[in-house]
Amino acid sequence: MDAGHEAVRIEALTKEALAPFLDFCRAYRDGLDDSFLSEGDLLKFEPGPADPTFVAIGAGHGIIGAASLILGGIIKPSGRARLRILYSLYDDPLLYGRLLSQIMETAKGLTSIYVFIPDDNSKVTAAVERLGFVLERTAYSMARKACDVLPYILPHGFSIRPFAGGLDERAWCEVRNRAFASLKGNDAPLAQEDVARMAEADGTDGRMLMLLDGTRPVGVVRGAFEELKGTLVFDIGPLAVLPGYQGKGLGRALLRAILAYAGERRTDAVLSVDSTNESALRLYSEEGFKKVKGFACYVLAL
Repeated sequence: MDAGHEAVRIEALTKEALAPFLDFCRAYRDGLDDSFLSEGDLLKFEPGPADPTFVAIGAGHGIIGAASLILGGIIKPSGRARLRILYSLYDDPLLYGRLLSQIMETAKGLTSIYVFIPDDNSKVTAAVERLGFVLERTAYSMARKACDVLPYILPHGFSIRPFAGGLDERAWCEVRNRAFASLKGNDAPLAQEDVARMAEADGTDGRMLMLLDGTRPVGVVRGAFEELKGTLVFDIGPLAVLPGYQGKGLGRALLRAILAYAGERRTDAVLSVDSTNESALRLYSEEGFKKVKGFACYVLAL
């Protein structure tokens, strides 16, 4: 369907137009990747340099399309940035192109932008492929119904303790970055300030744990209670163990330790895992997680 592009305006999102944009996101997020379109995310969202956003306005129809980039106000060392949303009500290549063109004007200094698309949304997949996006990888969202958590057993000399803000940021980064270095799409290093912001944002609803071999940090895991489609869930990630310590049951121990917090509230747990990470998929399946949906990551080199 053609949007009649002569009658469509592309505008930078203003505070005055924020409410219609949020309503647009709410109306169509179920068919998109809603990782950053949850009610909590939308209620905190503000247009500006940290989240450059453009909307397509159809004459007499209001917002018919939107594109929003997550920059956080800085260009990360990886040079990559994620699209919060890239969607049009009309399957119009010109309209998608106009939205993307405006986003690219704000993406100077980046090496690429990427977007996740549900693997059953063929229309948006076709639209981004026409724009030059290339499939990089596929990830699965998985969920575990609230149920009892089995106890974990650690080898002699190992322990699990809570993350200590102001002390553990560097160690957290080192473990996470080394563990994820070879995973496609996860090789961008995490910075200490990112960890500090994560711990601060989670507040009392977040749990961050450190796995120690003696006094040496060798594993990390985080979980936070979040609202997903009106339901409270426990979102887990990242879970990382240093390469030399993998295959020893330590990841399973970390997973059970963090799941214990979900068990306290009898809350379902959710997580995301790369489709090629066979060991992680096997672990999560054995611990009661089931695949909910697949998401394809499409990347556009700039």
